[in-house]
Amino acid sequence: MKLSDRAAEFSDAGLRLASLVEKSKLTLTTIQAGLLRASFEKNTGKVVEAWHSIGTAIRNGQELGLHLETSAHTLNPGHQNLPDHSLGCRVWLMLHLWDAHMAVVLGRPMVTNLNPSHIPLPGSWNDSPIEQELPRPRDVILCGFHTAYKYLQDIHGLEKKANGFLLVEQLHESILANIANLPAWATPQGSRSNESAWLSTALEIMFTNVHFVLFALHRPFVSLSSSSRSKAYYFATQILESQARLFDRTEPLQHKSFELVFATFDATILIAAMHIRFPDEFADQYPAAKRNLEWALDRLKLLEPTNDLASSAFNVIQQLYQNMLASVYPSQSLPSAGQGAKAGISVGSESEMFPSSWDAILQPFDNTISGHAFNEAICDGIFGFSSGDQAQSPGERDHPPLGSLNYQI
Repeated sequence: MKLSDRAAEFSDAGLRLASLVEKSKLTLTTIQAGLLRASFEKNTGKVVEAWHSIGTAIRNGQELGLHLETSAHTLNPGHQNLPDHSLGCRVWLMLHLWDAHMAVVLGRPMVTNLNPSHIPLPGSWNDSPIEQELPRPRDVILCGFHTAYKYLQDIHGLEKKANGFLLVEQLHESILANIANLPAWATPQGSRSNESAWLSTALEIMFTNVHFVLFALHRPFVSLSSSSRSKAYYFATQILESQARLFDRTEPLQHKSFELVFATFDATILIAAMHIRFPDEFADQYPAAKRNLEWALDRLKLLEPTNDLASSAFNVIQQLYQNMLASVYPSQSLPSAGQGAKAGISVGSESEMFPSSWDAILQPFDNTISGHAFNEAICDGIFGFSSGDQAQSPGERDHPPLGSLNYQI
């Protein structure tokens, strides 16, 4: 029995124990356990179950009134003491972030709403270099929230609003302004040489997620606006570069993390789709796009033995990769196994391919770009595949340094 199997047994046992707790006896610990359960499910490929677990944790949090206690000004001294209130606010923030991110990724309803002015700034945000304390994990979360995550609730369903397209540039400029005002320890241009390992990794995840917010902002409008196409493509590329750096910092024991798959999947879907539908518009970026998709396939292939999400995502991206090649070089035959991507990636024979025709994939294209058709398919597990190929390590990569990232378009 593998450690992951034992972990699943313990998590299931904990869920059964939690189900015995009456609503009248809910505590913050119950809510935290629900959040941990959702994280475990997401890391083991049970994305829909994770969404339901978050929903349950949110409802339990509402039973405790966490949604009413997002500001110190609303604190009733006779109800809770300050430490409990502070913890409750932090737990509710995490539930909101999970709710917002999964709603945007999966196209599901969003059930929480948070006033950003009720969320404190990181403790070291405004400190002078002399007074500045070392950043803590929650500082990174708060930094990401005030930079970009707080806009997820505005982005969700933006394409359905009458003035949605008009709000895109306003939100875009707000996020870029926030990026420009990041504290020194969190800037992309900051030196990473003297940072602790956890901070470098946490900041890389934050960079991925900040780019994802910008990517998600423009994605619904790529069929309507060349500007949104260009910006969504750019931020998708930044996501893949960030994911590559994150993977290089990740130990094999951490390969089950959903953080290594979700953003990569969304970004590669859009980049490949842009080259398929608008090949002339993105012709200059094709060499870099091809390289980034191959690196993404490399990573997913290495993750496949331990990451259920990677196993499903690989097959979809592999198919998109082949069809991107076919759209750019329509007169040439598709590469045979092992020739299209870097060593270790089998582009695959027809019997190993995605089970549906490309027409069936491309038909819901507009929904895929603005919404979540592929994401739903991944969640439902219908694109899973098995392969006996041994994963090989990707070759050396020349990632641009963090200081070279250019947020202005």
